[in-house]
Amino acid sequence: MDRGGAALRRFQETDRPVRWWQVSMPINSETGQRAISLPGECQAPCTSPVDYAPAISTFSASRLRTQIVDNIFRTIVILDVDDISQVSITQLADYIAMVSLAQIDPEADTSAYASILNVFDDASISLGLTEWDKAYLSGLYNAERSQKNMRSGKTEIAASIQRAHTRLVDRAEQEAAPEDAPRD
Repeated sequence: MDRGGAALRRFQETDRPVRWWQVSMPINSETGQRAISLPGECQAPCTSPVDYAPAISTFSASRLRTQIVDNIFRTIVILDVDDISQVSITQLADYIAMVSLAQIDPEADTSAYASILNVFDDASISLGLTEWDKAYLSGLYNAERSQKNMRSGKTEIAASIQRAHTRLVDRAEQEAAPEDAPRD
């Protein structure tokens, strides 16, 4: 929930066409309820420290999997109207959608990818979300995200993104094949 003061200062002081700040929160994936309590929040009668902790019912005990996942809770997007005039409204909307739907590091180097994230470097790169962007978002949202081990969780999300990308490439190749060519 807190990236720290240095990250907040960079968000406030960095000059970019689009800046964003996201707050994520651990939630119980089974119920949608918060898996943490906020400062000062307690469950009545507030007589014991235990009353300040959320009650989470566990549906299956496991050392490998968890039902607690991080979800984006809030996204703040700031646009510099002088710097966004070089892109179309569609490009801007798709850029904002991409950074709002995925926790994109604003300092990440995305130049190696065919992505809407590069539109402010070259507006002719894409008219909107690219196939890469769609595969990334599809894979990210289709990933189960239930691994307790952080490395396993990242591997699972990366594999989900790769599967989504492969599906999009396969579909594009089938659509581009001549009509009289045999189909799978």
